[in-house]
Order: sequence, then C-alpha cells, then structure tokens
Amino acid sequence: MPTANEIKAVDSDALAFVLTRYRREISQFHAEFLDETGIMQINNFPEWIPPRFIVKSLVDKYLNVSIIGSLSVIEIQPPDSCQIIEFHLSVGAHHRLLNSQSRVPEMDALAWAAAIFGPWAEESYFVGPEVVTAAGLSQVLGFSLYISDKGLPCHPPQLVALHRLLQIVGKKAT
Repeated sequence: MPTANEIKAVDSDALAFVLTRYRREISQFHAEFLDETGIMQINNFPEWIPPRFIVKSLVDKYLNVSIIGSLSVIEIQPPDSCQIIEFHLSVGAHHRLLNSQSRVPEMDALAWAAAIFGPWAEESYFVGPEVVTAAGLSQVLGFSLYISDKGLPCHPPQLVALHRLLQIVGKKAT
C-alpha cells in the first residue's frame, strides 16, 4: 500500500471554526455529493462541477485561501476491474496587500480539507505540496479522497505516490 505510516493532524478547533463560520457553504457542498445516508452519489460525478472557495485565512489576516476541487476517474485493471474516483482538493494562498501568491498555512489547508471531506475526513489523504517556490515554500497543498464504485471511501490505488492519512486531533469526548 502506498500510504505512509505518518498522519497529518487536523486541529479540531480550526475545523470547528471553519464548520461554524462557513456552515452554509459546507452544507451546500455536502448536499451536492452525499445522499441522506452519507453515501457518495457517484452517478452525479460526470456532470458535477466542484465548487471553488476563496476565504480569509484562519492564521494570517493578510491572506486569502483558495480551495479548488477536481474529480478524476482511475480505472483499475483486472483482477479488480473497477473504477475509483479521486476527489482532489488544491489549497493555495494569496497575499491581499502584496497581490502575490504566498505560502499556504498548513492549519488552514488541513481544516478546509477536513471540512469539505466531511464525514470521510479521516479517510482522506494529504498528498503534499503541488506547487513549491525556489525557496522551498509550499504555495499549493493537495488532498485526496478516493471513492469506490460503491460510493464509499477506499484506499488509494497502487499507482499513486505516498499519502498521509488525515486525523482530527483534540476531539472533545461526546
């Protein structure tokens, strides 16, 4: 399995803030791809246009954070012979005053990925930097959720690079 043993910790307070502050946008987003039982509506994918968000950063008042979703189908050859849908998020940052791309605050990116992946946040993956400056700063971070042909989360296929499973930390006992 290509997943790393490491996890990427999502701060539960940051996640709670995103879910509270942007609850309307998140619930509209979830309504588009989850049915009432929480199963992915696979048959909607061909015509589904994932939303794009531009929001203020949780950690830097001068940054806007952009969240862009995309979908792709991965065909698995025999003996499994199935389709896996990769739901991918790219999270970038833009400095409002300097009008330039900026390093993505990881706390923002992790909280937004967990909020968008919703009930499957801890079955989604941090796939790492997608755009890195010459100085080594991550300008875009990537996240993926893999959905089986049955509409449920699954492991990434063997053909992908190392991934880190997301884990929400600091959960309060219920």
